Amino acid sequence: MLTTVGDPEAILPTDQLAFPKWIGGYAVPLDGAVPGAPRDSDGRLANWLASAEAVATRPHGYTFGSVPTVDQLPSLVAELQGAEDWTRQ
Repeated sequence: MLTTVGDPEAILPTDQLAFPKWIGGYAVPLDGAVPGAPRDSDGRLANWLASAEAVATRPHGYTFGSVPTVDQLPSLVAELQGAEDWTRQ
């Protein structure tokens, strides 16, 4: 998960924060206001995320979906959680 506004760890409920880690993923803020957040040094990610404040990718690197505002991130994560049987991953 990438967010361009805020920190996913402050946005998602606790039960949803565990999910990306459980499937081997990360919740990464790209917001310069978040301490320790990585920087988009060449602007490629900002360009890719121009119409979304958050995006979720699947473990194999394909984009699962995006949302225009970070307040919709919990519903995107819930959709990803229900997308398949993660117990067989």
